[in-house]
Amino acid sequence: MNAPWLSRPSRMVARVSMFVVGGLLGLWVVSLQAKVFSGYGTEGAYPEYTLEERVSLSDAIIEGKVVSISSAQYNQDSGEYWDSSDAGPLVYPYHFINVEVVRTLHDSLSLASQVTILQVGNSPLGARPGLSVAVMGHPEHSLQVGDLGVFFVRQMDFPWREGGHRPALQFVGYAEHSYLRRQADGLLHFASAQENALSVDELLSIIHAR
Repeated sequence: MNAPWLSRPSRMVARVSMFVVGGLLGLWVVSLQAKVFSGYGTEGAYPEYTLEERVSLSDAIIEGKVVSISSAQYNQDSGEYWDSSDAGPLVYPYHFINVEVVRTLHDSLSLASQVTILQVGNSPLGARPGLSVAVMGHPEHSLQVGDLGVFFVRQMDFPWREGGHRPALQFVGYAEHSYLRRQADGLLHFASAQENALSVDELLSIIHAR
């Protein structure tokens, strides 16, 4: 599967190139690149999924705790930026979110007791120290170490310089809308205050109806 996001890498300008690649459910990804830069980042555009759609698209739905979040780097073995204007994968910054699984609400992947979610874009911790090109932009989630919640994930192919792609566990759609944070009232809360919180049992009834 290709990544279900439209990403627009941004750098300070001189030359602009356009790329088109396929994405989840027929979404097309258009990337703009520009040269002469001090930093590099991405902006994402995602399909709008309802909770029921997100449940249906998930390979796994896990209840767990965020135990660590990595700094951001680029999608090659060294973690450094490279010029992807030639044929091959586009350059993307990414970071990892490690989640300790409390229980699985749905799992077609036989996940381990701790999972690593790959998220495109900058990290709440910023870029890995020492990178020659800084990672720009705001993170697409507000997760912090210690957060408890339910996470909707899918096994995807992530572009990688060496080998073309790598399998990675990623959120279903926009990251901030792909988890429910457990709060002090014991309920699962959406990022948007406009949506009603729900209990785990209510979520399980939606999962079982998929």
